[in-house]
Amino acid sequence: MRKKSIWTCPFVLFGMLLMLTNSCKKTEIVTDIDGNVYHTINIGNATWMVENLKVTHYRNGDSIPNVTDNVELLKQQAGIYCNYNNNTNNAVIYGRLYNYYALIDKRGLCPVGWHIPTGPNWKVTENYLRGQESGGEMKEIGTTHWVAPNTNATNSSGFSALPGGYREENGRYKNIGYEADFWSITSGSYWQDMPGCYSLHWDGGLSFYREKVSIFECYSVRCVKDNDVLKPGSNNNLKSVMVNLGKKLSADDIVKIHIFIYILLLLNIIGAIFFRKSESKVIGALQLTSGIILFIAGNKFFSLMPYFLLHPLGIIVGIFMGYLIVRGIYIIWILK
Repeated sequence: MRKKSIWTCPFVLFGMLLMLTNSCKKTEIVTDIDGNVYHTINIGNATWMVENLKVTHYRNGDSIPNVTDNVELLKQQAGIYCNYNNNTNNAVIYGRLYNYYALIDKRGLCPVGWHIPTGPNWKVTENYLRGQESGGEMKEIGTTHWVAPNTNATNSSGFSALPGGYREENGRYKNIGYEADFWSITSGSYWQDMPGCYSLHWDGGLSFYREKVSIFECYSVRCVKDNDVLKPGSNNNLKSVMVNLGKKLSADDIVKIHIFIYILLLLNIIGAIFFRKSESKVIGALQLTSGIILFIAGNKFFSLMPYFLLHPLGIIVGIFMGYLIVRGIYIIWILK
C-alpha cells in the first residue's frame, strides 16, 4: 500500500496540473446586441475581445448615430460612430470608430458583462507582457492589413491588433494600415481621469504607448471582461496593478511551461513503467536528476523563475520539481 500511495501522489498532482493547463487555454464567444460575434483571449488576469467593436446600438437597443459630415462631428456632444472613410467595408475588417461620448453613455456600449478598458486595464496587460516594448506581441502578424514592415509583430499574446486608423476632430481619417488606436476611458497616467489612447505602430520603436486625446476624435474600441478588481469604479485598481507588475511572462513563456509539464510527466511515466515494483536507488537517482536538471534548465534557458513564484500553474510545477528532488534524496539516502 505504501508503494502505491507514493506512486499515486505525483499522478494525482499531474492530473490537477493538466486540468489547470487546459483551463488556461479556454476562451468564450461573445455576441453584441447587433449579432456581431467576438472571440476572446486571456492575457494575464484580463479577458479581452480579439476583434474591434462593431456595434451600432447601445445595450438597450437605442441606435448610435453614424456621423459622416465633418462639420457635424465637432457639434456632437453625444455618442456617435464612424466607419473609416465612411466605408462600411472597412468596418467589417477593422470595426467601427467611436467618440468619447459613446464610451460614457449610460446605455452601455460593450455587451453585458464587458466594459471599455481603463488605464489600469491597459497597464496590467502591458506589464504582463513586456511593458512598452510589448506592441509586437499584440499586433497581427504579416502585411495583409499592416503596412510593411510591421516591425516586431509576433502576436504571441493573441490580441491580434489591426491598424484601423482613427478620425481627427476636424473630420479627417488618418493612418489606416499604419496604426491601431484604442480608447482608454481613463488614461491611468499623469492625466489622471482624462481619456487616453493606446497605440500600436507599424514601424517599431515604442510601439505600445499612451497619449492624451480629444473627446471629439474617434478611435477603435476593444472591450474587456468585467471582474471584481479592474471594472470601472473599483477601488482595487492600484492593488491589481501592483500584483501584476511582476507577471512579465509572454504567451511564449506560457507555452514553455506547458512543455515542462509534459517532460515531467514523461519522465515519471518512464519511472513508473520500468521501476514500478521497487524503490531502488535508480528511481531516486532518476527523480533527483530530473528535478535538478529541469529546475536549472528552466531558469537558465527560459528565465522562468518569476513563473514559479507568481503564477498558480508555475507554483504547482515548482512544487512538483521540489517533490522530485526531495523524494529522490529520500529514496537514495534513507530507504534501504
